[in-house]
Amino acid sequence: PGPSAAPPTPPPPTWTAPAPSPTATRGTAPATAGATTTPPSAVPPTTPAPPSSTPGSPTPATPTPAPSSTTSPTPLAGGVEVTDAWTTGADPTRLRQAFAPGEAIQLSVGVDNATGGPAAAAFEFVVVGDNGFAPDTLAWRGTLQLAPGASGFKLERAVPAGMPAGPYRLLVSAGFGGRSSTATADFFVADAVRRVDDFDDPASGWTSHADADVRSGYLNGAFQILVRTANFWRLDTPNDSVADFAMEADVAFAGSAAGAAGLVSGMSADGQAFTVFVVVRDGRFGLFRRAGGAWQAVHALTPSGAVVADANHVMLARMGSELRLYANGRLLAVVAEPAGARGRVGLFGEAIDAGLDARFDAFRLYDVR
Repeated sequence: PGPSAAPPTPPPPTWTAPAPSPTATRGTAPATAGATTTPPSAVPPTTPAPPSSTPGSPTPATPTPAPSSTTSPTPLAGGVEVTDAWTTGADPTRLRQAFAPGEAIQLSVGVDNATGGPAAAAFEFVVVGDNGFAPDTLAWRGTLQLAPGASGFKLERAVPAGMPAGPYRLLVSAGFGGRSSTATADFFVADAVRRVDDFDDPASGWTSHADADVRSGYLNGAFQILVRTANFWRLDTPNDSVADFAMEADVAFAGSAAGAAGLVSGMSADGQAFTVFVVVRDGRFGLFRRAGGAWQAVHALTPSGAVVADANHVMLARMGSELRLYANGRLLAVVAEPAGARGRVGLFGEAIDAGLDARFDAFRLYDVR
């Protein structure tokens, strides 16, 4: 018999728009009361103060587009440089960092051609997991024709069946004129989707609440946590309980009040113990555990160039004894799981200044088995 037919060649990258920035601010109308159910109440923190309530009011930085993981240096005059890399799902306008087998994934790269004319550069896309797994279907190598100036390219693929769960890194390199540059983006592969919520349906299952100090609930296609009183915090949950997981969302700050917002995990049945991963409006991030009426710093507040002032895409992933903290396509830290038990997940907002207004969108929760 003759040779068998070769598998079809995966399509090459196609042009793409610049990296998206999370903008979870669809709900910008004034807050109104109208809560339904009341979860664990939002109360003034007991001593010590809540995670990010440090003295003073940090001044928010000037808003900038969200970075997409590591980037190359400023392009050299006359050269070609990779500037950033990022991942999205089927919707290229939203950053995504969590995926399950069979889901669409777009692997994208930004590039700057400073040669003053068209240029041909050698590109390579590679995905490698911490487990050493490197799927051929998420790789590509070849020459791309570049127009002058900034441009971008994307590989449109699907996460292959059987891809082991765990953390992965996209590496995109470009070679031109005897030198090369590389950008990376971090993401996580889980086993199955548990919940997807754009908060368009006010009956999708999240708790809500309103009183003199806080208001939380659906608002114009987003989920709002408005903390009216300084040094108060609030969390809300859809009551999903998971063990190992990946969870991501867009989080944005409306208004100008200083504060923090992020993701909740490992919450006990009575709501009195939980872990929060927060990004702070001044560019810091941290991980804190609340138990017995007190806060414990698991990962102290730390500045990061990946965290921007007004809008971030954040992800928290638990696998085994480790928690992984991500923002805007970049792995921020790996820490030991402080609880080590199944628990509920949710959203968190905490006011340094009165009037902290956090808006959440594009929430996704995955099971890792």
